[in-house]
Amino acid sequence: MRYLLILLTVLLPARALAAETAALESAVEAARLAEGIPGVSVMIARGGETLFKQGFGHANVELGTPATPQSVYQIGSLGKTFTAMGVMLLVEDGKLALDESITHYLPEAPAHWKPVTLRTLVGMRSGIADYEEASLGGDSEAAIDLRRDYTDAELVTRLARPLLIFAPGSRIQYSNSNYVVLGALITKIAGELYTDFLARRLFGPVGMNTARKASLQALIPNRADGYWREEGLRNADWVSPTLYSTGDGGLMMSVNDLEAWHRLLTAKSGGVSGIPPRMWPVAPFSDGSHPVIRYALGWQSQEAGGVAVVGHGGTWAGYRAYFLHVPSTGLSVAVLANLESAGTGRLAWKLAGLVDPALYRQATAVDPDPKTTQAHRALFKALLDGKTIEGAMTPAAEALWTGRARQELLDFASPVRTSQSFALVRRDKKEAVYRLDAGRFDVVLEMALDRNRRVSGINVTIE
Repeated sequence: MRYLLILLTVLLPARALAAETAALESAVEAARLAEGIPGVSVMIARGGETLFKQGFGHANVELGTPATPQSVYQIGSLGKTFTAMGVMLLVEDGKLALDESITHYLPEAPAHWKPVTLRTLVGMRSGIADYEEASLGGDSEAAIDLRRDYTDAELVTRLARPLLIFAPGSRIQYSNSNYVVLGALITKIAGELYTDFLARRLFGPVGMNTARKASLQALIPNRADGYWREEGLRNADWVSPTLYSTGDGGLMMSVNDLEAWHRLLTAKSGGVSGIPPRMWPVAPFSDGSHPVIRYALGWQSQEAGGVAVVGHGGTWAGYRAYFLHVPSTGLSVAVLANLESAGTGRLAWKLAGLVDPALYRQATAVDPDPKTTQAHRALFKALLDGKTIEGAMTPAAEALWTGRARQELLDFASPVRTSQSFALVRRDKKEAVYRLDAGRFDVVLEMALDRNRRVSGINVTIE
């Protein structure tokens, strides 16, 4: 009997692990096939253990090269986390101060940037218009041509032409321009390209051995090629060398590199590993109010069912990336894909939920009360239009969501306005949770309910 118990002790965990691996493989492959993604590489780790690491599909469609954990992808805006880390390393060195004006370090910056501090740049609160958006107002001297090379000074000059679109510190609005400026700043202060600084101070010491500056010219072993899907699959458009590698999204890496990054995030040794946790808290606005869309210092710092989750996504030049980390459990999930429209965030959150049920927020197969779902959908649609439905919300929640909260959500996730989906995840007397498909990402709404079934608060997670 003793031997039978020992055998069962060995076999049962092995079978459970095999079942979990099969579920993860099935989820990744189902998403890849449904979205027509050429290749995906995935890494899941918890604490000191790597739970899952695998490639699916093709890194290069034309050559039939398989995607693997070694495949190197452009990571787009996920690179902002590492640019922010570069800023923090220079703060540690005493060469930068987060609450100093950017004009102190870049004297060539315009006078109207004087209220812009490094903290507002890193935290998306600067008021500098996004060079990819129409907020540039048709100014040809402010526009950025993605097929043209620029010096850092030329980029800063162009980004500085429009006036600030809001007072620094008063609002959060995602702007790639913030991180173009930060990349140029690191290069100036460090005396070397920001990517070289990161390689020397972070990637090398941490063991992110294939993380590097993004390049279309360099010979990069295990490079995954980027694709677009427009009436069929095609290669991504060419982008100029300088704009392919700016601080807002100019890095390439593999899930092996993100596995090493995970080890840093879960290390207890202090030093460099002590920096990221200081980047995760979300500060209040200058008026003391708290953001609804919680962007911290180079990280999206969100909550899922009361569990704090930090991470970032990226989209650029035929690639899509997402990395999430749960500080309380040490769980990390990385998904890299070589299709610009791939739902990497959606997939990363689903995989996290398969490993940790507390994070599982997929739509239920059957909605037991469609009438309540439709009522909540109508309320949310009204809020996006700046209106409300009488008696559906508490006064405090109504005041927040017909004002600042609505604008924050639209600033970060404008496609949610035209989303045709509103699927129930779960609902009880205290909470109703819904999932919305917003194109390249999903939005999850956790609606808190008071004893009169009114909505008393809405927590938003962008996946």
